[in-house]
Amino acid sequence: MAAEAGAIYQAALAGGLNPAFVAGLASAESSFGAAGYARGTKNPYGLGVHLGWTFPTYAQATKKLADTLGGLGYPKLY
Repeated sequence: MAAEAGAIYQAALAGGLNPAFVAGLASAESSFGAAGYARGTKNPYGLGVHLGWTFPTYAQATKKLADTLGGLGYPKLY
């Protein structure tokens, strides 16, 4: 994920998410994309794992995370 850090940060901000929350979730769910299902799928947050979701970039996964949480009433921070 490090190579896309800037894009992930910008996607988090654009989606109204706190970048620290995004980083913490990626750490807890997949060791920053290095463990489990996240390897090779660019899905570090565990979104739609049982549906086989994959993403072309980590920034796209972050955008989907923001869209998903926004639909659940997650408060916009930015």
